[in-house]
Amino acid sequence: MGRLCSQRAWLPHKDGYFCVPQELFLTDLPEDYEKDTQEAQELAIKLGMRKAEELQLAEKLGIRHEDISLILHNLKAFHAWCEQQQTKASLPSSIANDPARRHEKAAEAAHTTEVKTYKPVTTNRRISARYNEPEIYLRSHNTNEEGQLICQLCDQPMPFKLPSGEEYFEAYQYIERLLEKEYDANHLALCPNCAAEFKYACQTDENKRAELILDMNIMSEEKNLVIDLDMPVHRRLRFTQRHLIDLQMAIKDGLESDSNMGSSLHASDIR
Repeated sequence: MGRLCSQRAWLPHKDGYFCVPQELFLTDLPEDYEKDTQEAQELAIKLGMRKAEELQLAEKLGIRHEDISLILHNLKAFHAWCEQQQTKASLPSSIANDPARRHEKAAEAAHTTEVKTYKPVTTNRRISARYNEPEIYLRSHNTNEEGQLICQLCDQPMPFKLPSGEEYFEAYQYIERLLEKEYDANHLALCPNCAAEFKYACQTDENKRAELILDMNIMSEEKNLVIDLDMPVHRRLRFTQRHLIDLQMAIKDGLESDSNMGSSLHASDIR
């Protein structure tokens, strides 16, 4: 009898149809039903009505019972959200003990700061790089179906757009010194943070970078076209299939055509 009462649709909804107890809150019953007494709440729990304890907990915590239900039905997502909140860094604080005195010292420091001076210097500028062609290439290979340009390291959309409406990103060279030609495919679409991390913190040398690309199987599922780099935060560099094929051919061409590489890595060494 207990199973029948908890598993069959017999309780009336105030809108005129019958429901299984677990589909109803006490507040969903018709107006002439007893709902606010302790006995009604205990019976609702025994029948397995739709989270009657949620209403009690929500009332105790002072939140909506819908929020309790949302947490229970998406527990993993709720735990992930909690972890995300815990990992957020606290905001820095630097409060002056005497703001008036700080104002005086800051004014004095600003007044005595040296004027900028400049002197002419001679620099070499690479003129072989074609203006914005690598950017056009990367946009064509790293824009998703929603029109978002995705960073190849963090797999997130680029963080902001330019006044022109295009996403800002860094077209950074994957291999800089080992290849002497200006291959479009030898560039990565990186957000500003990942570009800085790749430029200053990547410990994988260029020979190893070339080897990792040439060793990849282009027939693997596209989501698996990833290499692991020695980097402090973002270690997995992702490629689309066409970009990977183009880069493999660029590396092979660069290594095989350069007769002045000396002891540097050759395609035959990698194979």
